[in-house]
Amino acid sequence: MLVKKIAIIHRSLIVRKGLSAVLEAYGRPATIVSRDILDSELEPLNKSVIFADVSLKDRMKEMFRNSETSRNIFAGIEQSSNSIKAVPPYKVIIDINDTREELFSKLDILFPSSSVTAAGGNILTARETEILILVAKGYRSSDIASRLYISRHTVITHRKNICGKLGIKTPSGLTLFALANNLI
Repeated sequence: MLVKKIAIIHRSLIVRKGLSAVLEAYGRPATIVSRDILDSELEPLNKSVIFADVSLKDRMKEMFRNSETSRNIFAGIEQSSNSIKAVPPYKVIIDINDTREELFSKLDILFPSSSVTAAGGNILTARETEILILVAKGYRSSDIASRLYISRHTVITHRKNICGKLGIKTPSGLTLFALANNLI
């Protein structure tokens, strides 16, 4: 499923902002939705990943059954050290005590890497696709390097490989390719 939006629903501003920062570092910026405007804000969400406080489980189940939002993916946010298992409607449960590696592995479940095939049949790797998305969003090589915890030279090498595989030489061309392939 191609994810259109990401929403965070939680009563705690710290949790909302913190998860938003994690998603930004992961390369998936999110829309923050506070708990008190839950009903009005979630109507337009379709094909979205929704992170919600596990205490809202009944409301999420109701939304999951709703035909308009049934194509959404739900992730629970747990605030205690009691590790609970993901049960419907939640695909994963994120604990606020999770390490960066644990968080990213759970995000990998929610956002599986899909390969992008160029016109010549060349397939971009998951990392190349990730870098292509960031280039299309206007990030410079040094910014991409710091976001992905890799060197600037590695980013430049990936960009050269992307350009070679796609036959596109400009950032604007890469942006158009990303748009045409629903990457951004």
